[in-house]
Amino acid sequence: MTNSRTKNTLLNSIFGMIGYISVIVVSFVLRKVLAVVLNAEYLGLISLYTNIVSFLSLTELGLTTAIIYFLYKPVSTGDEGKIRAYLSFYKKVYFVIAGVIMALGVALIFVIPFIANTAVDMKSVQFYFILYVFNTAVSYLIAYKKCIIYADQRSRVVSVCHAVTKIAFTVLQIVLLLITKSFLIFILLMIACTIADNLACAIYADKKYPFIRQKAEQKLSPEDLGEIRRKMIPIALQSLAGYIVTSTDTIIISAFPALGTLVVGYYSNYTLISTTLKSLYGQVFSAFTASFGNLSVTADRERAYYVYDKSVYVAFCMACCMTACFLAVINPFINLCFGAEYVLSALDAVLICACFYVTCMNVPAVSVQNALGLHDKDVWVMMIQGVVNLVLSLVLVYYIGLSGVVIGTIVSTLLCPFFSKDYVLGKYFFGKKPTKMYAWQLFYAAITAAITALAYFVCNVWLPANGWGELIRNGFIALFMSVGAVILSTFFTDKFRYVLTTAKRLLRREKSGEGEQNGQ
Repeated sequence: MTNSRTKNTLLNSIFGMIGYISVIVVSFVLRKVLAVVLNAEYLGLISLYTNIVSFLSLTELGLTTAIIYFLYKPVSTGDEGKIRAYLSFYKKVYFVIAGVIMALGVALIFVIPFIANTAVDMKSVQFYFILYVFNTAVSYLIAYKKCIIYADQRSRVVSVCHAVTKIAFTVLQIVLLLITKSFLIFILLMIACTIADNLACAIYADKKYPFIRQKAEQKLSPEDLGEIRRKMIPIALQSLAGYIVTSTDTIIISAFPALGTLVVGYYSNYTLISTTLKSLYGQVFSAFTASFGNLSVTADRERAYYVYDKSVYVAFCMACCMTACFLAVINPFINLCFGAEYVLSALDAVLICACFYVTCMNVPAVSVQNALGLHDKDVWVMMIQGVVNLVLSLVLVYYIGLSGVVIGTIVSTLLCPFFSKDYVLGKYFFGKKPTKMYAWQLFYAAITAAITALAYFVCNVWLPANGWGELIRNGFIALFMSVGAVILSTFFTDKFRYVLTTAKRLLRREKSGEGEQNGQ
């Protein structure tokens, strides 16, 4: 199972991006059809359901992350017996988790009326919710086989399976929505898509790693189980904190009488775009996580720090361009796609973009922390972040509405994990003080803020878009401006030279048909 880290990271990133771009297109067509055939209330319900089932998924307690971490070494060394032992354990636990999620979902039926401030019939709302819960529960039944695919640095396979099934079923959802106008059929097809997606990955895993179909001869030792528990506890607490930060916003907005699920529907259009972009962006670093996990056990820490430093620069390049383009075109895009009544204020758009940037720049550190299994080193910082976010959001929503909820997320992220992650990595793995990392983060943020503000002025004040052609023009203007800003502000650094040199080397090797046999 020896692979090239650079090649696998590049391939995983490319396939991940292609898959997500394809899914983006069909997802927005589907969302437009939902808005026309049904209304914004149903868009709000979808967002509310998604965030509640995310809470139920916390019962997984970080097992996936822990198992993938422990699989890096046996996959790297080809220890088939150990791999089977981990997957066998994972399978048994996940069947239990699926049952727990279903039971908790049934119990939450009685809570739905208190948090779903909607005009849709409540019995229908509760029934649809149970189907969403079932969709989550069934996803755990065969998903355990994805772990070996991730650990073997082949996340591109998961990306392709997801993209193909998602596109196929989304097209079917669009057609049947237009014909039947049934939200129930929409949900049933969503469940079928989940099953098909996981089944496709399971079939690939069985063919690629046929030994996993054999019964595990050995069981995990008490020491192995103890290590998993020690890893899972901080991961579970961090997952809980992450849920509070990322998923409670929709619940707060829905439950607040002055807002409700209608505003959730408006807000969810923006968060769908930002989440999709973050997922696209995250494809690079989900691939990077597996490669860094392999690097951490085969290379020295100075080399690992060098790679991490350059990965943060790549994150800046992507986040800066995405943020500038996002703010430049988001309101005109929503207006053209859904209508003026769906457009949020300029302040809300700015805050959503700021939240997007902060989250993206935190991804490299989180990826490395996942790869190294250092979740226990800042778990209490993450819990504090969750509390700060929840309190600020609940207080500010009463004074400034939707903007207050987003501000709570931004402030809590900046106060806690944005700076704690680099401190943890520097102290416990790289052996370096984080001062230099902080300085670069502030420099990157300043460049991004300046070019994003300029792009917004050019594309919304100087050259406002009143049609799709003008919107596309403005998107390219914002992209060229942000790319130019990145190059001009960093061309003198070793980071820029590293990225340029790496790109040239990969292109030369691709042309010559040569591949890396040993990771660099």
